[in-house]
Amino acid sequence: MTDTTRTTTTTTELRSPRVSRIRQSVRALAVASLCTAFLATAWTPAHAAGLSSVSNTDPQRLVQSTGNLYWTNNVLNQVGTSFSSVYRTSKSATPGQETVLYRELHNGRRYFGALTYANVGGVFYGYVAVNDTSNSTSVIKRFPLAGGAATTIVTSPGFIGTRDLVNDGTSLFWADAGGLRSAPISGGAAQTRVSTNTIAWLALDATRVFFTSGSTVRSVPKTGVPVVTTQVSAPTTVTALHVRTSGTPTLYWGLRNDELKSRPLSSTVVTTWQAAALGRQVTSVSSDGTRLLWTTCSLTLDACSVVKRSGFSTVVVATERVDARDVQGDATAMFWGDARVNRYTH
Repeated sequence: MTDTTRTTTTTTELRSPRVSRIRQSVRALAVASLCTAFLATAWTPAHAAGLSSVSNTDPQRLVQSTGNLYWTNNVLNQVGTSFSSVYRTSKSATPGQETVLYRELHNGRRYFGALTYANVGGVFYGYVAVNDTSNSTSVIKRFPLAGGAATTIVTSPGFIGTRDLVNDGTSLFWADAGGLRSAPISGGAAQTRVSTNTIAWLALDATRVFFTSGSTVRSVPKTGVPVVTTQVSAPTTVTALHVRTSGTPTLYWGLRNDELKSRPLSSTVVTTWQAAALGRQVTSVSSDGTRLLWTTCSLTLDACSVVKRSGFSTVVVATERVDARDVQGDATAMFWGDARVNRYTH
């Protein structure tokens, strides 16, 4: 298996955990029309033949590698034991082919949040934020992707919840209720890079951690003196964040008013990819190196669309989705989570 650094995507706000309920309908899909303007082009609907399901499990968070998808899932069984899982499957898989990499049984007061993976000394490991709502504590656990027991490698100073967890192969970085934290990839004491209760989502370049904090995007060096730099000051809450490190390094951000913008990290020139729309918000954004990918939802998250843009062509690849987020992709397909794990083949 060959893995690459994860694509960072973000959800709109710190939401409660996504829960699949046994013997109950997960959710009803809302039907809504999309009313958002784009820069220099109109939306074109995608051909339905490109859409397919990778898994029918409901992902809390989703990340990709070169050939695989990984996600967390939380199941509340009202008549028995509840459980939280980390799944893996091939990008070309169909529902039912996913594998459980790690699972915890619990009483319904625990859930898995964000996850990431890394190659440490030639061994691939997965890392997952494990939250205990009974005492508002969180730990990060590590498990071999080839199979094996999980171990707690760091205790978070604050409650992580659904906030982000990323790594650069050397250090873990995550946000909790008290700030931006870091720890060695093999475990150790948590270090505080920024102290605040407003951090939501993260992205990395070679030397910095970028993070959303209310209506701003800021950055801080990964190591050394934690001098904070404001990268973006927006008119409303920043709800999505991505840093493209290939080609021209570029910062992308989405807003609670549905605007989607970017600027090269070496420039102050801002490009608007999606105009503001009343009652809508960007919930994730990513780039596959050729295409810009994003999800846009109603403020209640019950009317979402998944969009790609290449050159001057903007295509809506899926509509009538609930809580669409964590969009990412490669040269052949794009993937995202809603009530299931989805694929659109270009």
